Amino acid sequence: MDNTTGTLDGHDWVQLWENGPKWATMNVGAMFIEDYGDYFQWGAGSFVYEFTTQCYKVNKDIQGTSYDMATATWGDNWCLPTSQDLSDLLNSDNTIKTMTTQNGYFGLLVKGRGHYSSNSVFLPAAGNIVFGVKKDLGEDCFYWCSTSYSSVNAFHIWCYKTYINIYFNGKEYGQSVRAIVKE
Repeated sequence: MDNTTGTLDGHDWVQLWENGPKWATMNVGAMFIEDYGDYFQWGAGSFVYEFTTQCYKVNKDIQGTSYDMATATWGDNWCLPTSQDLSDLLNSDNTIKTMTTQNGYFGLLVKGRGHYSSNSVFLPAAGNIVFGVKKDLGEDCFYWCSTSYSSVNAFHIWCYKTYINIYFNGKEYGQSVRAIVKE
């Protein structure tokens, strides 16, 4: 039996390296792997309809709390990754990272190595929402984590063409969420 993949609460997950997090195979709110899914303001708990100041309520790690967009949407077994989880995903020698097109959608493909080489996650370049306007669709990947950077910024993945890094962005921006299984 393969214990590097599974389904929890109706959502599929994969593990990309030994003792690594179990990553959801789709964005929160997505209908298929390449679908952008919903956009969330950091700490707002629900997807973005319009600009709010809800995202400034907390200035600490929100993993697994009511402010965690993954937990609020998919339930207590799911949460946002931490900035360390994102760092491990992007900077680990355990994975292969490639900006590519998959089924007509541009994004970041992260594949495991060795025993995990058949496992991967595709992070579509969903762009983001800046003050109610969708920007950079099909060009940039923005994915929130649970770690606050300051009262107005939080850490996230930012990928563009060959640039792949962890940075911080304004909590008021609407960005994608890729959940992990809460351990």
